[in-house]
Amino acid sequence: LAHPATQEPLAVEAPLPPDLRDAVERIWPELSADPAAWPAPSVSAAGAAVGAWTVRLRGLPFICAAAEVVEFLAPAVAVKAEEVRVGNKNKKRRTLKPGDVRPGEAEVAIDVAEGVADKIRELNNKHLGGRYIEVTVERREGGAGSGS
Repeated sequence: LAHPATQEPLAVEAPLPPDLRDAVERIWPELSADPAAWPAPSVSAAGAAVGAWTVRLRGLPFICAAAEVVEFLAPAVAVKAEEVRVGNKNKKRRTLKPGDVRPGEAEVAIDVAEGVADKIRELNNKHLGGRYIEVTVERREGGAGSGS
């Protein structure tokens, strides 16, 4: 007998039961009633399902640049400076609009596996520019693998 991890995965093709088919049609009308036609879940190179995440950093120095945030996150995940939204140091609270990033904060939208999100969480309370940085990682709606 071979180790279960080295065996080919079991593939079963069967039609959906009528009650489940009705539920799928009601909840996800854009999906076909045939599961074989459904899109495959996103999977990272490590084989883990990829999810959409928002990383929020608080407590940044007001003069912090996106490149510094990229360097701070580098031990856990590779991001580009263009993916980082850093708050404008001259922006006053009364002029902030919904969705704006406040001064001293940054946001990064990433699509990574759960394990990588856990590594990013480990950066919480690490130093950047002599300040402790609060790091939070939350699931984002509408990205890759956002079914949970």
